[in-house]
Amino acid sequence: MVKDQPTEIALSTGCFIRQEQHLATADIHAVELSSHSEATIKDILTTLEAKEVRILSVHCPCPSRGSGLNLGGEGESWQKTSQSIVEGMNIASAVGAKYLVIHAFYCIPSEFPSDDLKRAEFLRTFFGDISQGIAEYVRSDYYRECRNNAIVNLKTILPALKREYPKQKIVLENLNPRIGYGGILLSDVMEIAESLDGDVGICLDVGHLSLSAAALGVEFEQVIIDAKDMILTTHLHQNFGGRYCVDRNWYSDATTQAGLQEVDIHLPLTGQYRVLEMVSEENVNGDNSAFKSILQGVVQYEGSNNSALHPDVPVERWLSLLNSSTHRVFEFDSRYAPIKHILDEISWAQNGKHPLNLFGG
Repeated sequence: MVKDQPTEIALSTGCFIRQEQHLATADIHAVELSSHSEATIKDILTTLEAKEVRILSVHCPCPSRGSGLNLGGEGESWQKTSQSIVEGMNIASAVGAKYLVIHAFYCIPSEFPSDDLKRAEFLRTFFGDISQGIAEYVRSDYYRECRNNAIVNLKTILPALKREYPKQKIVLENLNPRIGYGGILLSDVMEIAESLDGDVGICLDVGHLSLSAAALGVEFEQVIIDAKDMILTTHLHQNFGGRYCVDRNWYSDATTQAGLQEVDIHLPLTGQYRVLEMVSEENVNGDNSAFKSILQGVVQYEGSNNSALHPDVPVERWLSLLNSSTHRVFEFDSRYAPIKHILDEISWAQNGKHPLNLFGG
């Protein structure tokens, strides 16, 4: 259990996608500025300035221009990625943010959509039937090549970034286990950070880590311990504890089905609401229709203690391994969770009263 209150608890502005008006009344002390269009960024920053809310970090690509960033890319893909990093650094510097959060890398040799569901559709097309398993994928030569590309690419731009933006630092986020993604193993992200002599840090995404632990059947405690001085910030959310994915009912099922490889829907850590309420006909739309069947298979999350989490997901233990100064960023998705429950979570944490005892108090 974390005894000391972290230096800062923040909420991603991505929690308010298409519901940005709630930012004006939300009791938030700090935020991570998520990927938004330039017009939306301007409106959000105006609101945050009026509320005197601190901006801890910026999640690249910011501004979003419709395509994702790939640190492992080559040619035009890397050129556009590096340009987007500079744009993100400009924003981070202007608003006084400490960190620029970037996904570790991808294994896709072309541009891909920044929107999550569009990206999932693209990956299904790109990789065909996705017959290769996640375990084989993360051991493949292509995966290692893309990870090494990320190191080489970052080395080419870090000297200039350090000179131009001395107060900002890139932090690399571990990703969820989907064919085409990189940084699925936390050790991948640590290896990249170590190769860059401390010039980049790590953003530990706990929800993604729970999915990777379930998909690969691995323990991450020792890697967290080894990397903890490089882990500067975290993303906190849950995904049914990694129990469900769309291409099969459970990760242990032998027979896969067509579709995505996991459910990365960024739910709040507690289960203070009925998930089924979110999948009524009027709420299932183009944004979340891919998850309809799996959400309907989840009966209910309730209670305000650890029973709300899958017992095999050691969220408290993982967080207890980190330095107490490591920033905590709640990164929930209002497409699947009511704004009220999202704001309850940040209020509990900021006041040291979170029911899961993750944030002191």
